[in-house]
Amino acid sequence: MKVSPAVSRMVDLLAEATKSSKTDLIKGTVVQIREGIVEPVKPEHLVELRTLAMLANC
Repeated sequence: MKVSPAVSRMVDLLAEATKSSKTDLIKGTVVQIREGIVEPVKPEHLVELRTLAMLANC
């Protein structure tokens, strides 16, 4: 996954702090986003999530 150096450092720090692999950390984050934002009947913050996704791909 291509991310900015700042995001990469944050993921490294979180993985180290939680004693998790980067893969498990990202998978868990994706599951939480899916369950909390994407799948609900009335998705909350979906517009904001899409905006963040577009900005992250810059």
